[in-house]
Amino acid sequence: MRSWNKAHQQLMSRQFSEGKLPHAILICGAHGAGKLSLAKWIVSIFNCQRPSQSKESILHACNECKTCLLSHSGTNPDTAGIEQVERSISVEDVRKLTQFLETKPQLAAGKSVFISESERLTESAANALLKTLEEPNDNSLIVLTCRDQESVLPTILSRCQLVMIRPLVGQALSEHANIEEIDPYININALTELTDPELKEQYMDFNTYMANFVQSGSITVELETSILNHQFGLDWLERYMINIVRKQNHWQVSNMLSEIKPELTLNTFWHIYQLVIQAKKKLKSLVQANQLFVKEQLIADIQACIEKSGAIN
Repeated sequence: MRSWNKAHQQLMSRQFSEGKLPHAILICGAHGAGKLSLAKWIVSIFNCQRPSQSKESILHACNECKTCLLSHSGTNPDTAGIEQVERSISVEDVRKLTQFLETKPQLAAGKSVFISESERLTESAANALLKTLEEPNDNSLIVLTCRDQESVLPTILSRCQLVMIRPLVGQALSEHANIEEIDPYININALTELTDPELKEQYMDFNTYMANFVQSGSITVELETSILNHQFGLDWLERYMINIVRKQNHWQVSNMLSEIKPELTLNTFWHIYQLVIQAKKKLKSLVQANQLFVKEQLIADIQACIEKSGAIN
């Protein structure tokens, strides 16, 4: 569990102990913020027959009762969920969960449902879920996670207790994650790729491709492939562009970035950054958007931006 989620654990532990835990909770935060761990923790407390409280006023599942043992084996009949799907969450997926909640619990005091990446809900699926949120079953718990609350229907937001994860930034986060080079602007969005060895290598490769781009004005095949196919491609592109704008404005940047000598103008970098932001907004607002098409259009727009502005110094 991430250390910055302790306050959320304490709050929900108190609510659970007092019988005031909301029937629906939406946990929102960037990738790597600990949403999944926090969601599974509260579900485990809800399911456990003998939860205990630590010295820090945080409840923990006993891991010994029948419901805990069944949960660990993935066979608990009183909990269900949707996790790590690589597609949109359909109305049929949601209907199965709502039908599950309508039946009586077999072992636990209530039934629990978990939906990861709720921004993947189609419009019809979100509306089906909304009905369940408006008319919850007795002693049921629905836990949702998302990366961006703006991608969730306002009507769903209004019926959930919103848990916003706001972790450490800058030097404090670097020290927490044991990162050698301190980036003054580092935040939770970079934590996963800086602590996962495989992802860190991919991230460093992406930075190399971007360094070549800002010094030449040319998008290589490697960079284009990363933007199109990597799940964090647009996030990394956005982060790099805002950092290069900071550098051009003589702000403090990492040592690696400070050694780069850009050949593109500041206005061009800023325009490219705006194009990236627009593309990400489009992907958020259109749940079933053709993501590959949006990314291909972004690359074409970046190339057109460079050609039109005559941006090479």
